[in-house]
Amino acid sequence: MRLLTHNLLCGPKGGYPLKLKVDSLEELEAEFDGEYVKRLIGKIEWNGLLSVLNDLHMQGFFKEIQMPADPPPFDCEDEELLKMLHHVLNEIKVIDGQLECPDTHATFTVKDGIPKMIFEDGDVGNK
Repeated sequence: MRLLTHNLLCGPKGGYPLKLKVDSLEELEAEFDGEYVKRLIGKIEWNGLLSVLNDLHMQGFFKEIQMPADPPPFDCEDEELLKMLHHVLNEIKVIDGQLECPDTHATFTVKDGIPKMIFEDGDVGNK
């Protein structure tokens, strides 16, 4: 699951952002396309992105990534920032871990890069 996917997910009752506990991740290489990243800027929930980057830093997966407190403008020309966004959204892949809804505390497994977001009967709100 790439961090772009994580940024789009919410809990069963809309809880956002999902807390991410990572057991393993990998860093991939993907071709940089600045125009693509600029188009993503309006779709990203910025505070959710900052939250997950902080969580990953606190879990010891990589050094702190310095992102601006506010999202860049749609016409951003700062190539260094666009490359950093490209990296965190498209090149960091969670292989195994758990997602937790901040509202219901429901947990969801990430296995082999795929988040299981389907509940079995009676699972809603259970940890």
